[in-house]
Amino acid sequence: MSNLTDTIATVTLYAKWYFVPTKEIVGYGNASNPGGWYLIASPVVEAVAPSADNGFITNEYDLYYFNQSTVGEEWRSYKVEDFILTNGTGYLYASEQNTTLTFIGTPYTGDGEIELAYNSNVPHLAG
Repeated sequence: MSNLTDTIATVTLYAKWYFVPTKEIVGYGNASNPGGWYLIASPVVEAVAPSADNGFITNEYDLYYFNQSTVGEEWRSYKVEDFILTNGTGYLYASEQNTTLTFIGTPYTGDGEIELAYNSNVPHLAG
């Protein structure tokens, strides 16, 4: 079939839609534009890598997550050790310049519940 105009046919097209939410972040770079820290969480099912194409590390920035299972190193910095953003986890983020964070993927539609684990090796969280 080289010429579709000669044939009557039914064609079914399928599309996969992606959710692209954004979060505007006011920079903290100077006295006239102090900004601050933001608590962020990923609204998509897929893991999000903080790469230059989604706004996270395009400027001077700080990005942390809390890891209660590691004694003495609860706050983990992306600058020290790369990590991916996963749904159900909160992160602290700040940027020197105004920026827009982009999350591309399938929207999370679960119940939003996550399990918190107790670690007796972390003294200030004990009992």
